[in-house]
Amino acid sequence: MPPSADASTVLRTYLEALRAGDCDAAAVLWTSSGNGDLCRFTHVRGYDIHPDPTTPRATEIEFATTLTTDGTEDGTVRPGDVTWFFVLDRQPDGAWRISGGGGGP
Repeated sequence: MPPSADASTVLRTYLEALRAGDCDAAAVLWTSSGNGDLCRFTHVRGYDIHPDPTTPRATEIEFATTLTTDGTEDGTVRPGDVTWFFVLDRQPDGAWRISGGGGGP
């Protein structure tokens, strides 16, 4: 993924990798300190990125998504449609990378 890719392209590429079960491709789109990656924990069968992300800072953007998953073995993510938030941070080289994710209401 080139550093010039915008945040929504990075997120969409990650979600496509999740849907394909390609955890290696998904992993390169995360920062090393990020948590909330769903790969290896559940299968994402589909997704919808909600419009109008929030931008708390110029170097951060948060997207709400609806993910259709098979759930997790421990039950922390239920099967079906779930709201999942992804935070992306601009890296020193200008690239957007996912720095965190988590469920919501």
